[in-house]
Amino acid sequence: MPQTTLGELTVLPRLPSWLGKGEGEEQKGRDMQWEGREDGEGRSLQWLMPPTPLFVVSVPVIVENQCRTYTYSIQLHSPSPLTSPIHVTGVEHYLLYREASVNKIWKSISLYGRVDHRVFGLEPDTLYDFVVMACDSNCECQVSNMVTMKTERSAY
Repeated sequence: MPQTTLGELTVLPRLPSWLGKGEGEEQKGRDMQWEGREDGEGRSLQWLMPPTPLFVVSVPVIVENQCRTYTYSIQLHSPSPLTSPIHVTGVEHYLLYREASVNKIWKSISLYGRVDHRVFGLEPDTLYDFVVMACDSNCECQVSNMVTMKTERSAY
């Protein structure tokens, strides 16, 4: 594949992998705008500039006063998946949660068109952090308010 090297800048005449699918397929980057300039030797350099987004991902929200705690689960209330459903906007929603302490790994659950989302398999009498993340097909994401809730103490 031909390339032009200018100092430390290497220019390849193809789209980055995240902009297109494969040869012969429709490219996601078809709406990108080409911009360019000439270098000191009269060669044309071109690069892609993303267009102004047509849709901005809405910031999701968790309504804390409508959430419920149980011994081994917590039910969260977030109307966000209904306000921008994937089949209309292309925005997917994920519930991320972790035990509320430093250096814990976040786990995720896909959310589908409901306002109440229940996370099972939690430990009793334990604090957990929750956020809802909304992402579009271009990987533009927004994260909700973080809610920390404690599961109920076990009767045993």
